[in-house]
Amino acid sequence: MAEKPEERALDKILRIMFWCHRKPERSFFFRGKQFPLCARCTGILVGYIIGIALRIFWQRLPLWAVFVFMLPMIVDGLLQNVKHIMSNNPRRFVTGLIFGTVLIHGICWLERGFFLLAAWIVHGAMVLFNIAPHV
Repeated sequence: MAEKPEERALDKILRIMFWCHRKPERSFFFRGKQFPLCARCTGILVGYIIGIALRIFWQRLPLWAVFVFMLPMIVDGLLQNVKHIMSNNPRRFVTGLIFGTVLIHGICWLERGFFLLAAWIVHGAMVLFNIAPHV
């Protein structure tokens, strides 16, 4: 059965977004067909969706919480690569889910930081060129 054009487009987008290895032994299958992402990347993608929804309805997580909640996936990945301790797909999915959810909050912190940096640079330039508003 030939792939539909929209499936190819989605596949291309997911490849660009995730750079996923797509190993069959680390992927989920539905009706005999492999997911386009591995279990961990699938969790991250679902986490993005949950993180965006949570961010709309809740305030941003504290920055320390973002880093703490990212640790399970980082530790799981390191143990797997460095110590050769095998993980499993449910664990990969859950750690990816948590990581993706809090990554959205981390991006919100970066966005705030870039805004403050830009404001500081603009203010500095205005002072430097003596065009700062007089109060």
